[in-house]
Amino acid sequence: MYFKGEKGFTQTIMIPLNQFIEEIYECSLELIDVGNLSFVHVKLDGDNIRLKLNTIELEHEENKRLHFPIHRWLDSNGNTKLDVLINEGPIQFTPIYTIIVHTGSISSCCQAHIRLALIGDGASSLPIDLNSNIFSIQCSTKNLFQSGSKDMFSISSSESIDIGQLFHAQFWCDSMDKLPYYCESIEIINNLNEDKYFFLINQWFGPNLEQQIFVPVVNRIQESSACRLADILLKILK
Repeated sequence: MYFKGEKGFTQTIMIPLNQFIEEIYECSLELIDVGNLSFVHVKLDGDNIRLKLNTIELEHEENKRLHFPIHRWLDSNGNTKLDVLINEGPIQFTPIYTIIVHTGSISSCCQAHIRLALIGDGASSLPIDLNSNIFSIQCSTKNLFQSGSKDMFSISSSESIDIGQLFHAQFWCDSMDKLPYYCESIEIINNLNEDKYFFLINQWFGPNLEQQIFVPVVNRIQESSACRLADILLKILK
């Protein structure tokens, strides 16, 4: 964990999990002076671990006590981190983007590792690791990117900013089981203004195949109009 103050961040404090056997864990430490504290960041590192945290209290030398109420579970297979406001509790970040990945039914890969970066007129996001459990809207035990599946992810303001109107997306895929993965398309919804973007992928990924692709946003209205026009022309020619 670490604390945030008006002058920056304290050093990271590492607490071994075996110290949480008792109901209350206490320790004395010297923190970097960062002024008045506003929140504490807590992260759980480990495999197959669930930990219930009720509160964190920080007592200064002048007997001033700061209270960070939590009352939440941390789960290494789900929610692994929290930002907790002083006297208020965990921060609820508003989801900026909803991302929907459509995997083709012809896909053979069962262990696809996918990252996605969004490029807009205002900025670009860092690559987002969709395999990280903190993003998935679905049950954390569900296998992602299976044949014919539709997987949904929520990206909050703690992971990305609003980058404006989307123009492109960069898509990376590693096949961990060495079998080919086929992605049909990606839909992205900006939850702040309800704008929807569609990226047509229709691409194989895997060993000896593509591992990343740079795709433009598709105007679905123009695309469907073009398809209808082609259908009409084909009927006329017949």
